[in-house]
Amino acid sequence: MNGQGHKAEIFDVFLRHNSDSNPDTYPGIGGEALAAYLKGLRTAFPDFSVEFLSAGEIEPGLIADHWRVRGTNTGTGGNGSEPTGRSISFQGASIIRVEGDKIVSDQTYFDSKGIEKQLAAESL
Repeated sequence: MNGQGHKAEIFDVFLRHNSDSNPDTYPGIGGEALAAYLKGLRTAFPDFSVEFLSAGEIEPGLIADHWRVRGTNTGTGGNGSEPTGRSISFQGASIIRVEGDKIVSDQTYFDSKGIEKQLAAESL
């Protein structure tokens, strides 16, 4: 699989597959929990988008992906929080292990504190 040619396909596989959590990753999320998380994300950020910046196959079945997320918090958060109306933009990276047409693990790294800062009310 060529990482550059299959970026959108990899993300689509990630969103479509209902795989079990990988016990080697922490905290591990899969199946219904993953679907609920993604639904909550789309509710809180209806314009949520992912831009793939670069990707490459590290070794057979192991893909590194650099991406940017953008969205505006116009919907209620999964925890019941009210929308802030603020926009977010951040970059992250994923190391994805694929076996056949299934993602068996996805280790994703991004700055969650940076997101919190972007969503926080501005101080007077």
